[in-house]
Amino acid sequence: MRDMTRTRQNNKRGFTLIELLVVCGMMAVISLVIHSTLFSGIRLWQRMDTLKVNEDLNIFLERFAADIANSFEFTGIGFTGQQDSLTIPALVKSPIARINIPGKVVYAYDRQNKVLTRSQMDYSQSYLDVRVTPDHALTGINSCKFSYRVFDKQKKEYSWSEENTADRLPDAVRMELGLGSGSGGYAFNKTVSIPVSGELKE
Repeated sequence: MRDMTRTRQNNKRGFTLIELLVVCGMMAVISLVIHSTLFSGIRLWQRMDTLKVNEDLNIFLERFAADIANSFEFTGIGFTGQQDSLTIPALVKSPIARINIPGKVVYAYDRQNKVLTRSQMDYSQSYLDVRVTPDHALTGINSCKFSYRVFDKQKKEYSWSEENTADRLPDAVRMELGLGSGSGGYAFNKTVSIPVSGELKE
């Protein structure tokens, strides 16, 4: 009878120290595997997201370079530039005529929403001041600055200016973009020269 009582008491002892150590070791290994898998997944997602941003940025910069290089002087639409916006007279595809006609391309930076947009309108849309939906947009842009290489008649030399209000085209346009934040932030600069072209009139 006493042996049966001792057996029941021994069965209620609980876990031994060795069993607890084995369980803790297994939990540590499992936690390490889960953490490593999760960290690798996050890094892969960040890399894919960065590749997508860079791809969109490259397409946008190529479009910007093409617009600047194809700009021309047109008496109906002026080339105006500020630090956060730029209007370029250029040939654009008319949504009605389905052909390329004189119009304008507008780049505008929304500092509050951190978005840089590109929109275009033909001459009739520009004349009637029709609001159009941007056809390209870059999100997550922390900073954007346009500057213009213009000829100073008084100093008789070229210099970079934050505005272009002259009637003539600038010699070149530079766009400076800031993306990301902190140690992961990076900047892009794109400078495009404007070739000399004849003036188109209405």
